[in-house]
Amino acid sequence: MTLSNDLLDRLVVTTNKNSFIEWLDRRARDNSPWVFPFGLSCCALEHTATFGAHNMITQSSFSPARVKPEDADMMIFGGSISLKLLPILQDFHKRLKEPKWVMGIGACAASGGLYADGYSVVPGLNLEFPVDVYVPGCPPDPTQLNHGFELLRDRMKNNISRWHAEQESIV
Repeated sequence: MTLSNDLLDRLVVTTNKNSFIEWLDRRARDNSPWVFPFGLSCCALEHTATFGAHNMITQSSFSPARVKPEDADMMIFGGSISLKLLPILQDFHKRLKEPKWVMGIGACAASGGLYADGYSVVPGLNLEFPVDVYVPGCPPDPTQLNHGFELLRDRMKNNISRWHAEQESIV
């Protein structure tokens, strides 16, 4: 039995190797993004309490946290950032895979929070990093964290990244 050319055209997909690998990488990121958490205060504890348990990781299709930024798909900031720590965090952000997604958890990440008047605190992540999703609260509750992760996953599926937009505006 032979297949007609029309049916064969519908069954066979042709592509080059690079586009297939990019597609496969994007699918893997969509289904199980690797997270590089950087927590400094109570928001990081809330994040760990919410997503640290094995059952929450498998339910939300998130992989366990990785310790190397080169392996991570997204970076999560939980808490306030001091000026002394800022160069280290910028180096971590540069080492993330492209496109880079960033999530800020809590009032300290968004605006400096209770410590915004201090001389050594960065008054908001958006001054130093292209933040894709902020999760409000001091500290945010688990439902807010889950909603923030779902928003970030939607951005990842649609390939929308503030970092990518900034790179295009520079060029």
